[in-house]
Amino acid sequence: MELVAIPSYADVFGEEPPEIKDLIADVPSKAVIALLSAINAELFLEDRDEDTQLKLFRFVTKRFTEKQKNQIFKSFYPFVKEGKKFFPLFNLAYTTTFIEYELLNFRNFHIEDTNPEQEFRVFKSYLIIIQKVNDESKNIFNGKPLDNEEKEQFFQIKTWPFFIKQFDFSYKVEPIFQAIKSLVTFDHLYRNEDTQIYVKSFLSKVGKNNFWQYVFDFIELVKISFDSNIELNFRNFSIIAKSEFEPFLDFLSIDLLEFQNDKKLQIDFLGIRKKPLLKIDKSTYLVMYWNFLYNQVNLGMLFDFYARSGINSKFKSFPDFKNYTATAISEDLLFKNIIRKSFSKKGSKLIFDNKISDGLPDCYYRQGKYIYLFEFKDCLMPADVIHSSDYKKIKADIDSKFISNNSGKNKGIRQLLQQVKELNIKPYKSDDFIEEGIKKRNIVVYPILVYTHFMYSMPGINNYLNKHFRKEFESYFSENKLELAQVRDITMIDFEFFYRNFLNLAENRIKFKDLLDEYHKRINRQEKKASKSADINEFINSFSSFDEIKLDYKNNISQGYSKGYIGSLLEVLQISPNINNSESNI
Repeated sequence: MELVAIPSYADVFGEEPPEIKDLIADVPSKAVIALLSAINAELFLEDRDEDTQLKLFRFVTKRFTEKQKNQIFKSFYPFVKEGKKFFPLFNLAYTTTFIEYELLNFRNFHIEDTNPEQEFRVFKSYLIIIQKVNDESKNIFNGKPLDNEEKEQFFQIKTWPFFIKQFDFSYKVEPIFQAIKSLVTFDHLYRNEDTQIYVKSFLSKVGKNNFWQYVFDFIELVKISFDSNIELNFRNFSIIAKSEFEPFLDFLSIDLLEFQNDKKLQIDFLGIRKKPLLKIDKSTYLVMYWNFLYNQVNLGMLFDFYARSGINSKFKSFPDFKNYTATAISEDLLFKNIIRKSFSKKGSKLIFDNKISDGLPDCYYRQGKYIYLFEFKDCLMPADVIHSSDYKKIKADIDSKFISNNSGKNKGIRQLLQQVKELNIKPYKSDDFIEEGIKKRNIVVYPILVYTHFMYSMPGINNYLNKHFRKEFESYFSENKLELAQVRDITMIDFEFFYRNFLNLAENRIKFKDLLDEYHKRINRQEKKASKSADINEFINSFSSFDEIKLDYKNNISQGYSKGYIGSLLEVLQISPNINNSESNI
């Protein structure tokens, strides 16, 4: 991530902004949302570089007068960095905030087309949205002086409240992986006698013969995003559906009255996340933000299944249901099978927690003298925490997921520290490396936290947890001799890394140890570079997560959907395609 100065209405027009409702009272909301949806599709599906920004700017301003264009260009000039052609004027956080404003203040009338003056006023309204969003964060680096303890977390205290809303829009959901997670979930629930009845109930309500057909319909929606609108030279931002598919799209379409009247749906764009389509006529739907639609393929499906299948009689709250799927599906089926495929190498030792023996990590992997301890956390950062922009609430959530929960039970780094303490005393019974001739004094341990919600990739979280780990590690080993050669820093890794690269890891195209070492070396180099620079972005980069840094390893590309990859993944996850009646009606 980086901080970039973006001009606001006052910067361009040199006056206090008027009310948006007055500026665009004669422009129907459908027209404004269509424009913003087109911009969102281009920003999300294309490279977010200066060429894309210039393309969008020229599209939006093409009918402005020369006087209007000159005024805008003159005011924009100071914001363009040396050697650059443009700057990131169009930002998903701003455009989606504008969409939310339009949904809350919906003007429902029809015009044949907007005129140039109306388009200019829509652009002015966008600049006002930028100013409103930025004003909420303008005091982020101000405030009361920090005490000594707080100074250790200066970066987190000053940036998390600002980054947390922006970070959401920097992440691109991987829809095929989400679809496969849904297939694994349905497969497990259907095979389980206690939950099969709920799968049948859900499929009946959504009008599908089997869960493959239901998931395939989502995949067909996703495929539309890969095409372009030839007439506009833009990525697709709308869907025209066959009549038989309209009920499925209607379910994904926002209900304006419900959204306007339910304050909870207005927190962290929750209403748009749950219903990312806007129906504008009998068979046409605007995709307000493709990433929110992608997220429906799994997480949205879980919420939908819980609400409509009847399984809420078995699990009294969604968190209870999510906790069940986190263990029975995410950990036992997804994590264990993908890790097993990634690291089942000759001469290595791979052990998973059997939930019987105390003290075992979720996964223990040893290759020679190198031991990798994995703790797997399938958990979500709550919407109210993200929306709060409150450091204390963000910190409390991270602490409860990765240090200790509200009951005082050790989590994350404390579980890893406990495992290090035990290894320091003696090897696990299931892997007595001393019998193989490896001395404890030669053992190097890599403690790893694997998580599933991208929000925990936010800058500074790995740094924050590693400091806690190191402080408690040093406290313990100041009184107890460290028998091991070395315990490395904590590394947090998004589980999607393993999904994308399990074949690369299995076939040694990626050296896992080298990758971990390189990440920490880069962070150390970046810290030194930041200490000598006045550039705020150099400072921010020194707190990057493993998943933010583009590491240059051999074949550093996603496996994508190359021939045989999906088949290998389905085989690893032990599910067999059922393609009967899986044709889509889109």
